[in-house]
Amino acid sequence: RNGNVIHAPVWFMNQLPKNLGLDGELYAGPGTFSATNGTTKRKHATDDQWAPIKFMVFDVADRKWLNKPFSERYAHLQQVLHEPRENVQLLTHYPVKSARNLYKHYQSIVKSGGEGVVLRNPQMLYEQKRTYNLLKLKPKLDAEAVVIDFTQGQGANKGILGTFKVEMINRDNGKPNGKTFQLSGRMNRNFRQQYKFDVKGKILECRGKGQGFPIRRSI
Repeated sequence: RNGNVIHAPVWFMNQLPKNLGLDGELYAGPGTFSATNGTTKRKHATDDQWAPIKFMVFDVADRKWLNKPFSERYAHLQQVLHEPRENVQLLTHYPVKSARNLYKHYQSIVKSGGEGVVLRNPQMLYEQKRTYNLLKLKPKLDAEAVVIDFTQGQGANKGILGTFKVEMINRDNGKPNGKTFQLSGRMNRNFRQQYKFDVKGKILECRGKGQGFPIRRSI
């Protein structure tokens, strides 16, 4: 997605169909995100590290198929990938027969440790953007935190706000619990420009300037 090169072994690449662009995700099972991410970022990862990883195929991302509905693209994938491949697997799609049917399947996925389900419009064309034809259905998580620091952005956000560092608030007593993480969210550029840095990374301007730094603010 970001244009980064992934140095997969030749034996892994040989399992992919020839002359067909694919949309998918490298996956090694529940709870293996960090290990999988580490392996795929290495230039010289071992065969043993690659062995449990599968390329889960979601869709066709090939120029000659972009104007075909998903139902036709999926049928083509079923033909291309009908023979079992150890490290390449077509993700099974199920037609939604009713809201009750969908919710039952969704609950089974969440109970087994999954994040949720993805809903696709079978008539959708391939779109390289956020679209209402491709939606996630997952539990809504709600929590509170305070901003304890913030950092300068990179690339297009150089010189303005990149991310906030936040500390979680304990629901029982309303006090910070020591757990921190970086938060970017969907902050628009106008909001980010309220936090400005010079070329050396020194803060020039920020919301609440003059009240002390870092700024603690409930979100």
